[in-house]
Formats: sequence, C-alpha cells, structure tokens
Amino acid sequence: MKKLATVATLAILTASSVSAEGFYVGAGISQERLSPDDAPLSFKSTNAIALIGYDINDMISVEAETSLPVSKDNSTESLSEIPTDFSVYHTAVFAKFTLPTSGSFKPFARAGMTK
Repeated sequence: MKKLATVATLAILTASSVSAEGFYVGAGISQERLSPDDAPLSFKSTNAIALIGYDINDMISVEAETSLPVSKDNSTESLSEIPTDFSVYHTAVFAKFTLPTSGSFKPFARAGMTK
C-alpha cells in the first residue's frame, strides 16, 4: 500500500511539473508623474508591478500584469482645503511576440490593453 501511495504521489508531482512548464512570473517597480499644463500641481506614484505569463510556443506568449501603489502623493487644494490622495493602479493583458534568435538575447514586442 505504501508503494502504491509513493508511486501515485510521484505521478502527481511529475504531472504538475510538466503542466507548469511554460509559466513564468516577474516583478518590477515603476514611477508615474503627472503634471497637467493648466494646473499648478503635480503628483507622482511609485508602484510595485507583478506579472504572470505563459509561453504558448517559442514565439508567442500571453501575459497579465497589475500594479499597486507603494507610495503616493497627498495634496490639499487651496480653494477647498480638502486633502486628496493621488495614486495610480493598472491592470493589463498582453500578447507577446518574440523573434527567434540563436543567442540568449531575444527581442520581443507586446500588444494589449491596459486599464
């Protein structure tokens, strides 16, 4: 019975590692600055970015990305005296197209939608 459980466990672990092939994750930091031409104020937001992707084949992948603010600006408008928090969030989905090359350098282009 123990041998059967061991074989079943190994089969499950092997199957899940094969099905996980092609998935990848990434992380990053970004900073957005906004200073409208007709407004006297400007703000910035520093964000942490998380990315998950799946390689369909050597040339085509799909990616999803989101960001959350790590730090944000606070401002009080002079006329209303109401404090306001400024921050930027985004979610995005992309198709990534990679040029096949023989070296480790792989140029790519992403096309998608961001909200």
